[in-house]
Amino acid sequence: MTNISLTYGQISEIVGSLVDREFKAVDNEDPQLAQYYRDIAIQFATVLEKLDQLPGEQREANLVLAMN
Repeated sequence: MTNISLTYGQISEIVGSLVDREFKAVDNEDPQLAQYYRDIAIQFATVLEKLDQLPGEQREANLVLAMN
């Protein structure tokens, strides 16, 4: 099992980078790649929405990768 901690700001930067890549894929007329980046951005944006519900000093996400 692997665990990483990301702050609200770090996740926000990840979302921004993914959206930038989505737009580049759209510009390059690659809708499948654009959708790929959009889907990942939405997942991280969902994490941001959950963090918005916490007080500022607790806005940190612990993401866990568990393999079976």
